[in-house]
Amino acid sequence: MQNKIVIDINDGKTELVIDDSVVKEWIDTYKEYSPMLRPNRKTVAEIVEYIILNYPAEEDKSEKCKSVVVNNITMNEPFAKRIPYGNDLDPIVFFIKNEGRANDLYQKQEGIYKNVPIMIGMESGTGFVYVEGSKELSDEITAFQGLDSDELTNFYLVANYVRCLKKYNRLNEVLNHTKHNEL
Repeated sequence: MQNKIVIDINDGKTELVIDDSVVKEWIDTYKEYSPMLRPNRKTVAEIVEYIILNYPAEEDKSEKCKSVVVNNITMNEPFAKRIPYGNDLDPIVFFIKNEGRANDLYQKQEGIYKNVPIMIGMESGTGFVYVEGSKELSDEITAFQGLDSDELTNFYLVANYVRCLKKYNRLNEVLNHTKHNEL
């Protein structure tokens, strides 16, 4: 059986079909690992530092790019509800240059992301972080960023986080750190 998720963006509907076996795998991963995980989400400042230390990045302060981040936050319910009342959002946007260590990220681009600039959008007040143009960098940042207590209740987010930790051989490190902190 398949689950259909319909995403409505600007009156255009996109269907995403997810097989029940995939959903079951996410739920099984959640059941196995969620009891062992604790909130460990990094701040946007820590993620900015990580990006700058690891990749040739250039900040883009254009209103066009900032509005993309704001729109992503306001259309993403979990983050939209985190918008501080009465405060404006303060988005940060970086583009990763296709040089040095980032060459590998651009080499691994595929599908609609082939040959597009890699962009990272963030916002401190909501903790929103997303990567456009590189599944590889998105996975890397997911493994680095961690999850907060709300995110640890979402079976998909936990399963995706565990997948990324395994991909970068960091699962045992995170689980051991959790155990160490409980002692």
